[in-house]
Amino acid sequence: MTAFRDQLALDVSAVFLNEDEFAVEVTINDVTLTAILDDDLTIERTKGPREAEGIFARRRVLHLAAGLITTPVEGQRLTVDGGSWYVEQVSEAEGMLEVTLLSQET
Repeated sequence: MTAFRDQLALDVSAVFLNEDEFAVEVTINDVTLTAILDDDLTIERTKGPREAEGIFARRRVLHLAAGLITTPVEGQRLTVDGGSWYVEQVSEAEGMLEVTLLSQET
């Protein structure tokens, strides 16, 4: 590994997933772990029938260490902190998973 990648691997737990820095405790399908939440993403549903007007999709992005849970797949339903979410997208890089979730709201 390069010096940068070595430092990045150390920073995953020491900085990014440190509850005193960026991370919080979350429960995903009855597994409690530390993750970074990006919860400030509400989008209006723009496709679909006219009856769907006023329905919003709430988007949440989780950043967590790879290997803590079985890597989810697109379309899978996850329970996160008691709420039901659908997996929209999953990516992995440098030992971290980025999981984008959607939940519909009215």
